[in-house]
Amino acid sequence: MLGDSHVLMWLPALDQVRQAEPDVILVGSASVIKSAEETTGDLLPPGEARGTWRAGARSLATELVEIAPKVRFLQDANRLPWNPADCLSDLDNSAADCTVEPSARVTESNRLVRRGIADTGVRQVRLHGLFCVHGRCPTVVDGMAVYGDDDHLAPDYVRYIADDLEERLALPA
Repeated sequence: MLGDSHVLMWLPALDQVRQAEPDVILVGSASVIKSAEETTGDLLPPGEARGTWRAGARSLATELVEIAPKVRFLQDANRLPWNPADCLSDLDNSAADCTVEPSARVTESNRLVRRGIADTGVRQVRLHGLFCVHGRCPTVVDGMAVYGDDDHLAPDYVRYIADDLEERLALPA
């Protein structure tokens, strides 16, 4: 299965991280809960893929805590079912039309990572409340775009939430 081979794929990157001798490592990921059988490349059934996703997170966390004293896995941000610029520029839409519920796939992925890294010394930084509130994820907050596309936060919005993010990271000054 691909769980442990995910780490093998990362070994050159891990070697570079080791050489840098960091004090802190921040890990971000995209919520793609798919895994393939290592020898055939066939996609695993969803239950096995979830287990592999969890095991991969655990394996990477275990590697990283050997490299740096502080390791944080950032939750993945919500995904949009469309490009926010297209939604917001449609004259027939309101801001409410461009607001979505949290993505079930992202929610599940974040949960699997949290379970995978449990008891490894690595913290998952919960970011969901920075872009989704009360079960709704708007594309505009305080007059600025939250998302740069369907899968990434906009740079201006990231600067807007920087103080909250810094607090959530809980890193030494």
